[in-house]
Amino acid sequence: MKITRKTLEKIIKEELEEAMTMAQLDLSKSDPNEKLLQLMGKVMNRAMEMMGTDESALGTKLESEMSKMSNEIVTLVSKGLDDIDGMAQELVERFREKYQG
Repeated sequence: MKITRKTLEKIIKEELEEAMTMAQLDLSKSDPNEKLLQLMGKVMNRAMEMMGTDESALGTKLESEMSKMSNEIVTLVSKGLDDIDGMAQELVERFREKYQG
């Protein structure tokens, strides 16, 4: 796919606008995603317990992939649900399916 100059300029403009928005965040206020991030951490930790492993055994690349999967699962499932084991089991299944065949 070839990117035109116009498309590239649009992408750069959007990225700059997002960066400016981020720079204007009030650090004295709590992050609205903090609870979601904490839940993702709990799900990842529980999934690794279920798999009998930890971050150091996974390596950086697999840990990053697992984190992405955890994000997807928690974002989809977490609306009013606090089922750490259920989400962790889903993460274990997705991870094993993708990386262990």
